[in-house]
Amino acid sequence: MPESYGLSTIIHDNLSALGFLVIDISFVDYDFKYATKRQKYTNLLRKLFLRDKNYKTSLKFKPYREEILKKINEVAVFDYSLIIRSDIYPKDVVKLIRKKTRIMIHYQWDGLNRFPLVWERLKYFDKVFVFDQNDALSYGYAPMTNCYFPYYGNGCQQKIKTENQTALFLGSYFKERVSYLNTMSEQLHHLKIGFNCYILHKEDPNLPFAYKYLDQAINYKNYLNLVYDADILIDDSLHMHNGLSFRILEAIGFHKKIITNNKSVKFYDFYNPNNILCLEGNAQYMEQIHDFILAPYINLNTDILEKYSFKNWIYNLLDIVPNIPITLPSV
Repeated sequence: MPESYGLSTIIHDNLSALGFLVIDISFVDYDFKYATKRQKYTNLLRKLFLRDKNYKTSLKFKPYREEILKKINEVAVFDYSLIIRSDIYPKDVVKLIRKKTRIMIHYQWDGLNRFPLVWERLKYFDKVFVFDQNDALSYGYAPMTNCYFPYYGNGCQQKIKTENQTALFLGSYFKERVSYLNTMSEQLHHLKIGFNCYILHKEDPNLPFAYKYLDQAINYKNYLNLVYDADILIDDSLHMHNGLSFRILEAIGFHKKIITNNKSVKFYDFYNPNNILCLEGNAQYMEQIHDFILAPYINLNTDILEKYSFKNWIYNLLDIVPNIPITLPSV
């Protein structure tokens, strides 16, 4: 899986806490730059004339190849191999893992068509899980939400304040989310709710509202500290996929209220209008937000908390019993 700013470390730690011996082959696949112009032109020519879209993948993987192959070859047989975003690995590496694995599982936490190289690799897996309802319906793969991490989230319940509240958003810059975040910023300001908005991008996008620009991502553990300190989480659903973001699951695990424009949350078993405010469009929502803030947080029952925890998530992926089945609702 991509190293994903420390998320792979948290997955490793949670697997270890459950008693698994973990071989971690995650690596940093973002912020890639061609070493030479020749590499860049070679990639372009291979795509144009050979229809080879894997050359750039091999370049990204090259600095980590020797170490990762060493880790794989040191183990005779893997009971399970879980690969998230298999498109980041060269096909020969995926084939090698296949040969050494009893049960090989793929999980896609983004829309499949956002990373089309994944299609060339799915045939090597025993099971394929997707978080996007459209992918599950269109291609027949097993649906699966993301999860929250109780190794960091348990015991984090705080008293819900009705004064001096702060809201939190952290995400990458996309032009389509500017209008939504601008509306949220204006309305939270009028309601005297602090808005800690962190925007990650390679250069400052100069947005029309107060935000904190990040040219490097915050480590996921540090981000969870921000989640813990916030009263309300702000979620923005992108058009490129149709699934629950980690923010929704973090709100469950950390007992936080969340404001989202993801309409599908209303169809999940964890939905409660006291805890989740679902907005549509860019209308003025001050009255709704005001009433939402004043409403008491409703604690979720233990079965729901367990269902969306990392432990139950991994038990579903690996088909370990007992587990609580996770499905996506018909929207």
